[in-house]
This record gives sequence, C-alpha cells and structure tokens, in this order.
Amino acid sequence: MSEYPLPSISPSPCRVSFVVTTRNDDHGGNMIKRTSIFVEGLLQLANKHRLSGELIIVEWNPVPGPRLRDLLRLHTQTDCFPIRFIEVPPEIHTAFRNSDIIPLFQMIAKNVAIRRANGEFILATNPDLLFSDDLIAFLASGKLDRDVLYRIDRYDVEAEAPEEVSVEHQLAWCDRHLLRVHRKYGSIDLRVSRLERFARRLRGWYGKHRGRRAKAVVRSARHFARSSLRALAKLFDPNIHTNGCGDFTLMAREHWLSLRGYPELPIWSMHVDSLLCYMAVSSGLREVVLRPPMKIFHLEHGKSWVAMSCEDRLRTFAVKPWIDIWLLEEIRWEMEQSKAPIRYNTDQWGLGQIELEEHVLGSMATGKEEPAMLPSGVRR
Repeated sequence: MSEYPLPSISPSPCRVSFVVTTRNDDHGGNMIKRTSIFVEGLLQLANKHRLSGELIIVEWNPVPGPRLRDLLRLHTQTDCFPIRFIEVPPEIHTAFRNSDIIPLFQMIAKNVAIRRANGEFILATNPDLLFSDDLIAFLASGKLDRDVLYRIDRYDVEAEAPEEVSVEHQLAWCDRHLLRVHRKYGSIDLRVSRLERFARRLRGWYGKHRGRRAKAVVRSARHFARSSLRALAKLFDPNIHTNGCGDFTLMAREHWLSLRGYPELPIWSMHVDSLLCYMAVSSGLREVVLRPPMKIFHLEHGKSWVAMSCEDRLRTFAVKPWIDIWLLEEIRWEMEQSKAPIRYNTDQWGLGQIELEEHVLGSMATGKEEPAMLPSGVRR
C-alpha cells in the first residue's frame, strides 16, 4: 500500500480540526447518544460563530453491523464543517499487541486523524463532551497562538442530558447539573459546598468528648498548615495541567506533526495523554489554561474513570497494561532536564503506511453521505 503523506504546513482555510475516536458499539456506555449530542452541539455552535473547521471521527475496530455514520442522529445542516469518518478495520487492530484485551487503542486512533487533519490547529478531544458558546467563539476568533499548548478544566455533568433541544438549552442544563470539576491541581466534587464541608467538620468536633475534640483541633491545624504549604508550592510548580487532558489538548498542526502525535504504545491510554502534554512543553510551547466562561462539559457514564468503583478500578489495572505514574514522572523529569521532548514514534506514525477508507458526511439535513468514498491519502 502507498504511504499516506504528511499534510503540508501551508496556510489552510480549515481553522480547527476536532479529532475523536469511538466505535459502533456501546463503548464507554450509551455511546451513540453521547456522540450524537457532541456532534450536534458542535455543528450548531460552529454555524453560529462561523468556525471553519472539520470533525474527524476515527471508528476503530468496529463490530459487525451498521457503522457509526449510519447511527448518529443529526439534524443540523452545515457547509463549512464537514464530518470525516475514517475506519480502521479489525484486521489492523489485531496486529497490535494486547488487542485481545483492549478493543480500542485511543491514542493510536487519534493519531490516525491527527496525521490526516487539514486544520491550522488540531484539538484532540472525546465524543462525549459539550463545548460552551464562549469556547467555540474563542476558537473562531482568530486569536489562537501557534506557540501555545491550550488546556482547559473539565466539568462533569449528569448523564441525562436532553437530546432534541438546542445547544443553548443543553448548555444551560449542564450548568444546573454539575457533578465535579477537574482542575490543574485536583478534582472537586461540586455537589458538596465548602461551607457544608466545614460544617461537617464542626459537627465532628462537637459530637465527640472533649479529649477527642482537642485532638481533632490539633489534626485540623496540622492539615491547614500542610494545605497552606502545598498552596505556596503550587505558585512555583512548573507542572502543567494534565488533569483530564485527553478531553482537550489543542495546539498548532505543525507541533503535532513535529512530535509525531501521541506515543503509540499498545496499552491502555491512561497517562499517554499526559505524556504528550509534557512533550509539547519540553519542545518549547507555553501552556495556557482557558478560563470560564470557556468550559467543556463531560457527560457522565458508568465506565468513566471517576465514576467507577474502587473495585472496578483495581480490576481494570489488573487486566490492562498502562504507564506507571512513577515512570511518567521520570520521563517528564528527563525531558525537563534535557529541554527536549522524546519522539517515540517512527515516521510511519498514525498508520501512515496504510490507506484507510474515508467517508465524508454531506448534507446534515438529509443525513445523506457524499457518494465518493475516499482513501485517506486523497484530498478533494
């Protein structure tokens, strides 16, 4: 098969390429509904703010039956935001080590799209999100900096988001049904206010006899001192925002190509997205964390890491190989010292040596697909 060429770095009319991966089963739980909400919301806001871009969906290792492009429930019509479906068939998936226990290699699949993207900027994200109006307005504003790695906090919301309504209605619903927020220095349960947490501590103090109450005061004072020291340390902390980074990693296309995408490790995707962020900063990019009212909302599902029970997490770790956190820190430290990123992948990253069939979704109003079925090495 002929090799898929890397896209040129010349200016492109396509401003932002949104890159996701999924498949035509219940991957992650209720995937078809969540993907439909994601795509529909993105198209509505792209139309509203005249964002010239594209959405690339890599359907990795699909199961027999209708493909994702036939299952999505879409209504919005757009001429400036094509949806490209690239299929990676099961025979390619099974050639990877651990293919029997990991049905979708998330970061390798995203690399397939990153290598074939047209956008001046590429946003690696996931198909169970809603982007706020202010965020899409910013992406369409022309203010993106080519020397910046963009990150953002992720807000988890309840799973029962309404479908057959406008994206404005959905976003308002999300703001009323927040579960938690994942920030640079940790995650916060938004269902419990700070005042309520403080009140619980007070009740604990006075609900015990005087001796234990005194010990509780001492413990609380120690906790306050440790928390204050950590807060001061964070002011000088060189680390970057990797909490939930698989849901939003945005930088210019030339930097994605220079780094050769995510390291293509045939393992569970845990921490591979963090490793890419460390690589980007080590290459000289400056991190910018986008602030509210720019937000991303993540639709809760049972197989989400934060929603899993401790027992399920242990079972996942027992079955799937992943990057150990200490190894990740060692790699990060070495890159910081050398001031140079690792480049794990070969020139064939993103399945560059393989032609993959691509379907471009045409009219959203009719749900019809463009008649041409293009190999990924062909451009219109």
